[in-house]
Amino acid sequence: MTLYVNGQCVDPQTIEDEIARLRPEYERVFADMEQGAREMQLVQWARENVIESVLLCQEAMRQNSSISPKDLDEAMKEVIERHGGRVAFDRFLADHKLTEQQIRRDIEVQIRGHRLIEKIESQAPKPTDKQIRTFYEDNQARFMMPPMMRAAHIVKHITPGSDPEQLKSELLAVLEQLRQGAEFTKLAQMYSDCPDRGGDLGWFSAGQMVGGFEAVLMTLQPGEISDVFETEFGFHIAKLIERRPSVAIALEQVRPFISDELHRQFRQKAIEQYIDVLKITAVIEDR
Repeated sequence: MTLYVNGQCVDPQTIEDEIARLRPEYERVFADMEQGAREMQLVQWARENVIESVLLCQEAMRQNSSISPKDLDEAMKEVIERHGGRVAFDRFLADHKLTEQQIRRDIEVQIRGHRLIEKIESQAPKPTDKQIRTFYEDNQARFMMPPMMRAAHIVKHITPGSDPEQLKSELLAVLEQLRQGAEFTKLAQMYSDCPDRGGDLGWFSAGQMVGGFEAVLMTLQPGEISDVFETEFGFHIAKLIERRPSVAIALEQVRPFISDELHRQFRQKAIEQYIDVLKITAVIEDR
């Protein structure tokens, strides 16, 4: 059976190409679906996408907006260049039994289609302040700064030829000085392999440091100093300087992002509604 849209035959390969395009993301999202049902749904979605694309192209051609020969020539030139030049392009035509006129026709359809979509999208409204505020309030979890920590460390890196036990022993001696009241910053500058800023790592959120390092920090209260511990980078002494709880990002900071997101949704909705109207009178059949 072959798909026809308003009497236009749709090459089955077009649907196969759309299936291939959708498959990677589709199988990731629907990995838990039973394989047979998943494959059937994928084919249905690909077929529906192709039908919608054909309907838009047919409508774009029906509207018969003018395209200058210059625009077509420039688009054709880009196609030839993408194929590696005139010789390679001519070989492509011969291999696929196509003519240059057919390619120009396809390009014209694409240009008209793009212009129609731009026209539809231009009619989509801009989001209002109330819509932006409502989106912000309904999606508060998306606009939160994660909990943050500020910490410092004194580290001894394990390098080829170094003696791990000696390095650990050196840090144990440093730890003893800290427990006797020595200043962390000064000892970091004197003994750490990363002495810059007195070992201060600045602010960071969960996942930005290696797991073993963060796990130790989670056991500390601000101002507390850890025992000597080992990570893949060497031996450390860590100091938790401060914690900052998760806080909401102010609406004004994310307003441009929300406005763009809502406007994108409105444009997509406008296209979907336009296609729904085209489907009402469309003749879609398998022969």
